[in-house]
Amino acid sequence: MAGAAPAANGRIRLGVTAQRGIRQTENRWQELAHYLGRSLGREVEAVAVEIAHVYGAAADKTVDLFLANPNQTLMLKHKQDARLLASVVGRHGPSFGGVIVAKKDSGVARVQDLKARLVAGLGRQSAGGYLFQAHHTAQQGLRARRDYGMQFCMSQDEAMQALQQGKTSAAFVRSGILESMADEGKIRLADFVVIDERKDAGFPLLHSTVLYPEHYLIALPHLDQALADGAKKAVLQLAPDQAAVQAAGIKGFIAPLNTASLEAIMKEMKAPPFEHA
Repeated sequence: MAGAAPAANGRIRLGVTAQRGIRQTENRWQELAHYLGRSLGREVEAVAVEIAHVYGAAADKTVDLFLANPNQTLMLKHKQDARLLASVVGRHGPSFGGVIVAKKDSGVARVQDLKARLVAGLGRQSAGGYLFQAHHTAQQGLRARRDYGMQFCMSQDEAMQALQQGKTSAAFVRSGILESMADEGKIRLADFVVIDERKDAGFPLLHSTVLYPEHYLIALPHLDQALADGAKKAVLQLAPDQAAVQAAGIKGFIAPLNTASLEAIMKEMKAPPFEHA
C-alpha cells in the first residue's frame, strides 16, 4: 500500500483495524467510505490494517483518517498529533468492554484460574482484545505475561478458534464478538463461560471488564484541515437508518468522548505512550 498525501492523488484512505480479518473489515466499512466520499467530493477508500501495522500505517501516511481503538487513538494523539473527530456509537451505545472467556468445564471459572495458563488475545495494541482484560486481571494480582502466558492472534475470530481447539485455556475478545460469532453459527454460547461477568444498565452484551469509550474517528496531521473538518461534519450528521451506519453495524457518531478513563488505565499499565509516566 503506497503512501501518498491525499493532495497528491485526490484519494483519501480510511484506515480501520482489522479485528475480524481484512476482507470482513473492509466490507463492513466500505459504505461509510462511500458516504464520506460523496460528502467530501473525493474518492474515499476503506483500508483494513492489521493491528501490528497501525502505527506504521499512520507514520507512513498510508492512511489519512482512522477508525482507531481507544489506546491506538491516544498513542496517535500523543505521538503523531492526531486529531479526534468523533466517537463511534455502537448498537448498544458509545461504550464497550473486554470479555474473558473460557470453555465450560475447563477448570477456568475465575481470574485466579488463569495462573500459569495460556490465553489468546490480540496483542498489546488491542483495547478490547488485551488491554482491558490485562488491567482487570492485574487488579486481582495476576499480570499478563508474568502470571499467565499470552498467545497473540491476528483477529478476534482466530483468538476464539485457539480457545475452541484447546490451544489456549481462555481468550480475550471485545464485547459483542461472542454474540456475533454465535449469530454466524461459528460458536455456541452454551459451550463457554464468561469470567467475572458484569451487568451494566443499558448494555446487554457479555463482558467482564468496566466499560470504556468506543472507537474514535481520528484525522492524521498530514490530512488537510478542511477535509478533516468535512469528515467530522459528515459523520456527525449520519442517521441510524442510513446505509453507511447500517452496513457498519453501528448507530452513528457523536462528538469525541473524554479520554480520561482510558488514560488512567494506560498509565497504570505503563502502556504506550505512557510507559514512562
